[in-house]
Amino acid sequence: MFGFLETLPVIEGRRARRSERRTKPRPLVMLYGGTGRNTIYRVVVRKRQDGREYAHFTEDVAPLRGKLLAAAGEELPQEIKRYLFRPQWYPDRLLAETALSLLADCPGERTERTLGIIDRDGRLVAQMERFVPLVNRMELMSERVDRYEQIAAQLYREYGAVLTCGRDNIRALTADFIIACGSDPRLSAVRRPFLTGADCAAAFAVRLKRVRLYGASAVPDGVDSLLFSAALAECNGVADGGGAKVSAFDFRGKTISRAAALELLTIPPFF
Repeated sequence: MFGFLETLPVIEGRRARRSERRTKPRPLVMLYGGTGRNTIYRVVVRKRQDGREYAHFTEDVAPLRGKLLAAAGEELPQEIKRYLFRPQWYPDRLLAETALSLLADCPGERTERTLGIIDRDGRLVAQMERFVPLVNRMELMSERVDRYEQIAAQLYREYGAVLTCGRDNIRALTADFIIACGSDPRLSAVRRPFLTGADCAAAFAVRLKRVRLYGASAVPDGVDSLLFSAALAECNGVADGGGAKVSAFDFRGKTISRAAALELLTIPPFF
């Protein structure tokens, strides 16, 4: 289960101040959707115009610690920040799924395509076998090459596929299609658009921005759809994040479509 936070203003005035001195109103926890382990809650708190919280979290919200979503950009006190959900593994899987989908639609022959993977912490290891049918070879740049050694040997033994690993493998920066998992200062050296799920300031980053859910609860107003699908997967056990498909990307601060992202990701390098 998980929940999302909704803040509402209080009615300012003498009566409200007297009421606040007597008691701190409790958050209102309501069912939003789902049943059992797939339950989603709506948590309503009151907030003053000066930003001070009017409602204090109580034992009613304790089961949602680490499982609470908030509207993007909302300023929250430390008391509430402790309850916020922080995805662990789902963003990496969504990045891989999106890359696989885009690669399947790439123009040209698979035998002429090189995949570059920039994965500083070695988080995409489990996804490597799925890329084999779509590319000719794979070039990896990672600080955790040790995590990739076994899968590289397995791919070569079973498929004859080549996964070249190195901490400074610059060929990963010039591949035909590039994926970047997490942040890495070397991304600023990439001279062509690359796909990433991270909040990356590099000039050529094509970031996942929004997903469309199929067969799941509607995303609440103001809640980031990527975060909502991550909570469905990690908190509620919905493996595909509610049938999430990336429907919009960000490139240099502008929202672009899937078709536009694919075109950017497959054009020749900029020099």
